[in-house]
Amino acid sequence: MSRLDFSMYAQLFSKDRNIVVQSAEHIKHALAMASVADIFAIRHHFGYGYHQYYQHEDWKTFDPSALIDKVDSGAFLAICSLGTFHSNGYYRERCLNQLAEIGSGLALPYVFLLLNNWVPAIRQQAIKVSLQLLKTATMTEVISALCFFEAAERGQRQAARDTAAIYVAIREKIFDITPERIAQEPIYVRRLCYKILLKGEPQLPMQILLQLLEQERDIGNRIIVARAIMVRKPEDAVVDMLCHDRVASVRLFALMKKYKQKGLWAGITSFLMDKNASIRAFVGYCLRKRGDDVAEFYRRQLAQEPSAIAIRGIGETGKANDAALITPYLEPDTAPAFLKAAVVSTARLIGQQSEAMLLQMLFHKNAGKIAYQLIRKMKIPVSPKLCYDSYLSAETELTKARVLSLLLYSTVDTWERMLCMLKLFNILSYSYKCAVDSQILYSSDYTKPDKNIIEQIEEAMTKADLKPHVRNTLELSLKYWKAQGGV
Repeated sequence: MSRLDFSMYAQLFSKDRNIVVQSAEHIKHALAMASVADIFAIRHHFGYGYHQYYQHEDWKTFDPSALIDKVDSGAFLAICSLGTFHSNGYYRERCLNQLAEIGSGLALPYVFLLLNNWVPAIRQQAIKVSLQLLKTATMTEVISALCFFEAAERGQRQAARDTAAIYVAIREKIFDITPERIAQEPIYVRRLCYKILLKGEPQLPMQILLQLLEQERDIGNRIIVARAIMVRKPEDAVVDMLCHDRVASVRLFALMKKYKQKGLWAGITSFLMDKNASIRAFVGYCLRKRGDDVAEFYRRQLAQEPSAIAIRGIGETGKANDAALITPYLEPDTAPAFLKAAVVSTARLIGQQSEAMLLQMLFHKNAGKIAYQLIRKMKIPVSPKLCYDSYLSAETELTKARVLSLLLYSTVDTWERMLCMLKLFNILSYSYKCAVDSQILYSSDYTKPDKNIIEQIEEAMTKADLKPHVRNTLELSLKYWKAQGGV
């Protein structure tokens, strides 16, 4: 946050002119250096957290116009701008009226934020002042204030119909902005420009939209522009271009539009080899409606020209017996892309029967992450003893973390799992020790433990450095089961 000393605002009451001027210059400099994030932080702290600096003053009757002859115009603008964040509603309203008289577009961010003020009278006055300032503000000033207008809209205190006139005025002000000028703005400002420019009338020419799309590098903004193009009636060449866009969502929109307009076309099968699963699923759906065997396409593709996408395609469209086609790619020395695709496809084709394969791949440097995610997603039961042995033999900390996570959240053999956690307790990090403590404190004993397990747990407890209350909880639980005679 900019170096704004909030106590300086109370000094504006001083009878010493030098103190007033120094305080005003400090406020002016601090707001001039403030970023967008700084202004939001200043609003929060000045309005809610720093009453102690000025609560002794009678702000209800204080009129900022008394400072006009004491400070320069820039400092007076800063004083009134900061005053719109003041906790006293009467003073906020007077500052708003002064900003209206000043008529500077630099005040737009502060006036826009008052559109979401909790006082209805101030909100209505902010609408009038916003429209007044927009008439004389420059394009740069309006663009700089867009994020504040969006913040006020998201506050939802102001009905959309009340801000509609402001929306129109902003659009008229920035309508003539060039693509080169938009490209100079940060990502979030470009997004707001698109949001305003791509709605309403008159519409931007298609040539401008294509230029915006070509220069945009942010994925989210690129999707916004592409959707605006698709809503219009673009030429076939434009749709074909978008079908090969680098952003998957844009390609999918374009394919859907082309399919809706023309149905199946000669080259649609090439998109079965797209990197994006949603696109492959859509194209596969379209082809199956015609009666095509999509799985056979991927089988031929794998036989003629093996690729990771062909392997994934078989997993998405094939049957359990197709897993044999993928097995050769499960070798540890297989290329990472092929190996990951083979692991995912095998798991999809044979489901729970892929347990052994996933446990084996859990320790592979390239396929370990995807194997861990599939075990958790498919809820494949993993033996606590296997997790314990695997943790001790794991070579990397990442593999240890994955194995320990499977042990902590496993639902297999609760007492065996607790025994393994106690054996590992002293070599775990603090965060994992806390997780084990939680498991002991809040675990539900649904099964009756074996006497041998009870003895082993008691032995492990003597070596584990448990917290006293955790140890007491576990001892009480074991005492109860021992009284029940065990299994």
